[in-house]
Amino acid sequence: MTVVRRANLGDATALARVHVAAWEAAYRGVMPDAFLDGLDVGRWADRWRQTLGGARGPEHTPEAVLVVEVEGGPPVGFAMTGHERPLSSLSEARGELWAINIAPEAWGQGLGRLLLRAAEQALADAGHRDAVLWVLAANPRARRFYEQAGWYADGAVKRDTQLGFEVHEVRYARGLKPL
Repeated sequence: MTVVRRANLGDATALARVHVAAWEAAYRGVMPDAFLDGLDVGRWADRWRQTLGGARGPEHTPEAVLVVEVEGGPPVGFAMTGHERPLSSLSEARGELWAINIAPEAWGQGLGRLLLRAAEQALADAGHRDAVLWVLAANPRARRFYEQAGWYADGAVKRDTQLGFEVHEVRYARGLKPL
């Protein structure tokens, strides 16, 4: 049986493993190899513990962190939702899918679609009428995934350098309704 549930502190290491593995698989050739090879599960687990415990401050505290499990095993994917970032008076009503990642060995099983629907519901339940997400322009697999789920590129683009190198991102949007 497949279950989507809220994450808890005990999920931090499993989420870090998913996070690192998904980035290494999805972003190879898009992000520098040295960066991807340097991703450390232990450091990511610490960061997940801070996130799940609310220790990163309001700008970095999600409204929901959801995980997907198969057959009672550890989480094989996660989604994180919150207010649109950066937070401003204009963005308070619009939600954002901050992240969604599935372990590469679980790709192609429909878990991403299941998790995305749950994340959209979490955003609607939090009172958001519309939502956005940012995706790497050079990630056609993810872009197709979002487009098939009813998201559309709304014309906004950005060049992000927070990771120490430049990535080009495209914003996707969609209206929300209770599912």
